Amino acid sequence: MRILWAILCQSSVVDKQTNNLSLFNVIEEIQIVGPSGGSVQKDARLDLIAPRVFDLVIMFARSDFESPEKGKGRVRMKGPEPFSKEGLPQEFEVDLIEHPRSRMIVKIPGIPITGKGTHQFLVDCSSVGQDWESLFELPILVTVHLPDTISPSL
Repeated sequence: MRILWAILCQSSVVDKQTNNLSLFNVIEEIQIVGPSGGSVQKDARLDLIAPRVFDLVIMFARSDFESPEKGKGRVRMKGPEPFSKEGLPQEFEVDLIEHPRSRMIVKIPGIPITGKGTHQFLVDCSSVGQDWESLFELPILVTVHLPDTISPSL
Protein backbone atom coordinates (compact mmCIF):
# COMPACT_ATOMS: atom_id res chain seq x y z
CA MET A 1 0.00 0.00 0.00
CA ARG A 2 1.24 3.50 -0.75
CA ILE A 3 0.04 7.09 -0.55
CA LEU A 4 -0.07 9.15 -3.72
CA TRP A 5 -0.95 12.44 -2.02
CA ALA A 6 -2.55 14.04 1.04
CA ILE A 7 -4.06 17.52 1.38
CA LEU A 8 -5.51 19.40 4.35
CA CYS A 9 -8.48 21.63 3.53
CA GLN A 10 -11.48 23.25 5.20
CA SER A 11 -13.91 21.03 3.33
CA SER A 12 -14.19 18.56 0.47
CA VAL A 13 -17.07 17.29 -1.65
CA VAL A 14 -17.32 14.16 -3.78
CA ASP A 15 -19.71 14.43 -6.74
CA LYS A 16 -21.96 11.33 -6.61
CA GLN A 17 -22.42 11.16 -10.39
CA THR A 18 -18.81 11.57 -11.52
CA ASN A 19 -16.89 10.63 -8.34
CA ASN A 20 -14.85 13.82 -8.87
CA LEU A 21 -13.42 15.43 -5.76
CA SER A 22 -13.52 19.16 -5.01
CA LEU A 23 -11.26 20.62 -2.31
CA PHE A 24 -12.14 23.96 -0.71
CA ASN A 25 -9.71 26.29 1.04
CA VAL A 26 -6.56 24.18 1.01
CA ILE A 27 -4.56 24.77 4.21
CA GLU A 28 -0.80 25.29 3.94
CA GLU A 29 -0.38 27.61 6.92
CA ILE A 30 -2.36 28.48 10.03
CA GLN A 31 -2.10 32.01 11.43
CA ILE A 32 -2.91 32.52 15.10
CA VAL A 33 -3.57 35.99 16.52
CA GLY A 34 -1.75 36.37 19.86
CA PRO A 35 -2.86 38.40 22.88
CA SER A 36 -3.29 42.15 22.47
CA GLY A 37 -0.46 44.15 24.04
CA GLY A 38 1.40 40.97 24.95
CA SER A 39 4.18 39.12 23.30
CA VAL A 40 4.61 35.57 22.16
CA GLN A 41 8.15 34.32 22.64
CA LYS A 42 9.72 32.22 19.89
CA ASP A 43 9.99 29.23 22.19
CA ALA A 44 6.73 29.80 24.07
CA ARG A 45 4.47 26.80 24.51
CA LEU A 46 0.96 27.27 23.22
CA ASP A 47 -1.92 25.02 24.19
CA LEU A 48 -4.50 25.97 21.61
CA ILE A 49 -6.91 24.18 19.34
CA ALA A 50 -7.59 25.59 15.87
CA PRO A 51 -11.38 25.42 16.42
CA ARG A 52 -12.69 24.22 13.09
CA VAL A 53 -13.38 20.90 11.45
CA PHE A 54 -10.81 20.21 8.73
CA ASP A 55 -10.70 17.49 6.08
CA LEU A 56 -7.49 15.58 5.55
CA VAL A 57 -7.92 13.95 2.13
CA ILE A 58 -5.58 11.03 1.41
CA MET A 59 -5.22 9.12 -1.87
CA PHE A 60 -4.13 5.51 -1.28
CA ALA A 61 -3.00 3.13 -4.03
CA ARG A 62 -1.98 -0.49 -4.28
CA SER A 63 1.77 -1.17 -4.07
CA ASP A 64 1.32 -3.21 -7.25
CA PHE A 65 -1.74 -2.18 -9.29
CA GLU A 66 -2.38 -5.84 -10.20
CA SER A 67 -2.37 -7.12 -6.59
CA PRO A 68 -5.38 -6.35 -4.35
CA GLU A 69 -4.55 -5.12 -0.83
CA LYS A 70 -6.32 -4.37 2.40
CA GLY A 71 -5.03 -2.83 5.60
CA LYS A 72 -5.34 0.02 8.04
CA GLY A 73 -4.40 3.67 7.93
CA ARG A 74 -3.61 5.98 10.81
CA VAL A 75 -3.26 9.76 11.08
CA ARG A 76 -1.21 11.35 13.85
CA MET A 77 -0.05 14.89 14.44
CA LYS A 78 3.27 16.05 15.82
CA GLY A 79 4.01 19.58 16.97
CA PRO A 80 7.28 21.48 16.52
CA GLU A 81 10.29 21.14 18.84
CA PRO A 82 10.64 21.63 21.76
CA PHE A 83 6.93 20.83 22.23
CA SER A 84 6.65 17.87 19.88
CA LYS A 85 3.77 16.23 21.70
CA GLU A 86 1.99 13.75 19.45
CA GLY A 87 -1.75 13.80 19.21
CA LEU A 88 -4.77 13.08 17.13
CA PRO A 89 -4.35 9.35 16.39
CA GLN A 90 -7.23 8.27 14.17
CA GLU A 91 -7.35 4.81 12.61
CA PHE A 92 -9.41 3.63 9.63
CA GLU A 93 -9.70 0.73 7.18
CA VAL A 94 -8.14 0.98 3.71
CA ASP A 95 -9.71 -1.40 1.18
CA LEU A 96 -7.92 -1.73 -2.15
CA ILE A 97 -9.46 -5.09 -3.09
CA GLU A 98 -11.92 -3.99 -5.79
CA HIS A 99 -10.19 -0.79 -6.90
CA PRO A 100 -6.45 0.03 -7.26
CA ARG A 101 -6.91 3.47 -5.64
CA SER A 102 -9.07 4.81 -2.85
CA ARG A 103 -9.61 8.22 -1.28
CA MET A 104 -10.02 8.58 2.44
CA ILE A 105 -11.46 11.76 3.95
CA VAL A 106 -10.47 12.05 7.60
CA LYS A 107 -12.43 14.62 9.59
CA ILE A 108 -10.11 16.51 11.97
CA PRO A 109 -12.22 18.18 14.71
CA GLY A 110 -9.67 20.87 15.56
CA ILE A 111 -5.90 20.97 15.26
CA PRO A 112 -3.88 21.05 18.49
CA ILE A 113 -1.34 23.88 18.32
CA THR A 114 1.60 23.48 20.74
CA GLY A 115 3.84 26.26 19.47
CA LYS A 116 5.03 28.30 16.51
CA GLY A 117 6.66 26.37 13.70
CA THR A 118 5.96 23.38 11.52
CA HIS A 119 3.38 20.86 12.67
CA GLN A 120 3.30 17.50 10.86
CA PHE A 121 0.38 15.31 9.93
CA LEU A 122 1.86 11.80 9.83
CA VAL A 123 0.05 9.12 7.82
CA ASP A 124 0.94 5.51 8.62
CA CYS A 125 -0.24 2.28 7.01
CA SER A 126 -0.33 -1.33 8.09
CA SER A 127 -1.10 -4.15 5.68
CA VAL A 128 -2.73 -7.25 7.15
CA GLY A 129 -0.28 -8.90 9.56
CA GLN A 130 2.33 -6.10 9.24
CA ASP A 131 3.59 -3.40 11.61
CA TRP A 132 2.79 0.28 11.13
CA GLU A 133 4.91 2.02 8.51
CA SER A 134 5.10 5.82 8.20
CA LEU A 135 4.37 6.66 4.55
CA PHE A 136 3.60 10.37 4.37
CA GLU A 137 4.31 13.61 6.23
CA LEU A 138 2.26 16.72 5.54
CA PRO A 139 3.83 19.89 7.01
CA ILE A 140 1.59 22.77 8.14
CA LEU A 141 3.32 25.99 9.22
CA VAL A 142 1.86 27.75 12.27
CA THR A 143 2.64 31.45 12.71
CA VAL A 144 1.59 33.68 15.61
CA HIS A 145 0.94 37.39 15.08
CA LEU A 146 0.18 40.10 17.59
CA PRO A 147 -2.93 42.18 16.75
CA ASP A 148 -0.90 45.33 16.00
CA THR A 149 1.35 43.48 13.52
CA ILE A 150 -1.41 42.23 11.24
CA SER A 151 -1.76 44.06 7.95
CA PRO A 152 -5.22 45.53 7.40
CA SER A 153 -7.18 44.09 4.50
CA LEU A 154 -8.05 46.38 1.64
